[in-house]
Amino acid sequence: MCVLLVLVSAHVAAQQNTATNTTPEGQVSVVGCLTGSSGRYTVLTLNGNLYQLQGKQDFKKYSGKTVRITGVKKPPKKTQTANPNASPSALNASPPRLAVRSIEQVEPICQ
Repeated sequence: MCVLLVLVSAHVAAQQNTATNTTPEGQVSVVGCLTGSSGRYTVLTLNGNLYQLQGKQDFKKYSGKTVRITGVKKPPKKTQTANPNASPSALNASPPRLAVRSIEQVEPICQ
């Protein structure tokens, strides 16, 4: 009977830990290679997604490294084109933005 109580307690604790890891709508966590300079930084994830990074973090110190970033995904900025006949997709030439909430180094180099 004591063993059953321990198993039930462990199951409840596991469910509570899972609930605390739930992220609000729009928040994502990605792992990838951070590159850029002069205030324009991007991360290319391991599955090929590219994000333009936004935030006050010191992205320069992570440039060329594999990082884990948590933030809120935002749509790409609309850019103007000189061609008035350009397709609507040409107006979204920049990648989606990621408003960074946290960043941590995973590997010292990009892989």
